[in-house]
Amino acid sequence: RDLVKDSGLLRVSLVSLLLAVAFLVAHQALDVSPALATLLPASVILVYESSRSSEVKHVLSRINWEVFFFFGGLFLLVAGLEKTGLLASAGGEMVQASGGSAALAVTLVLWSTALLSQIVDNVPLVTVFVPVVSVMHTTGLPLLPLAWALALGAGIGGMATPIGTASNVVALSILNKDRKRLGFGKFAKRSIPLTILDLAIANVILLLRL
Repeated sequence: RDLVKDSGLLRVSLVSLLLAVAFLVAHQALDVSPALATLLPASVILVYESSRSSEVKHVLSRINWEVFFFFGGLFLLVAGLEKTGLLASAGGEMVQASGGSAALAVTLVLWSTALLSQIVDNVPLVTVFVPVVSVMHTTGLPLLPLAWALALGAGIGGMATPIGTASNVVALSILNKDRKRLGFGKFAKRSIPLTILDLAIANVILLLRL
């Protein structure tokens, strides 16, 4: 309890988180986009903060703009890659590299997405890599193992660097807010070996289930 500086904000944040999860699960049934499903609960926090302060400046100062613009730029970058057709081309290259082998295709998807996930957040990465997997599936490769390889590669690979996942970015931003305590190199030095081990285990499991 001593670590909680604002219990009211904590309660509102937890409620907003539960609403966001509920909306994401049911967004298709509600006919709303995933973006709107997360923005609506987030606005609850903003309204709550606004109700406690008469100055908008105070509310805006509590928003972590560094993280906000980081992910905004990241999504724009990934959208640009998708529009150029580079991702579809990558899917074709993976099909050729695999030579029609499901085992090699699964391994390529797993490790390539894990590598990219270290510098690109896993959410936009998975979003834009779905068409790549679809292209590979149209050539006769099994869809389910490829989908699992994509999910595992993006999820595990993001643990390797501070910018690989949203949680890493936010956690380090809070940690280093007052003074720098954990840098990129120190984080990666400890996390990369564990990430490689996890990926190797995931790779073996995927191949055994083909």
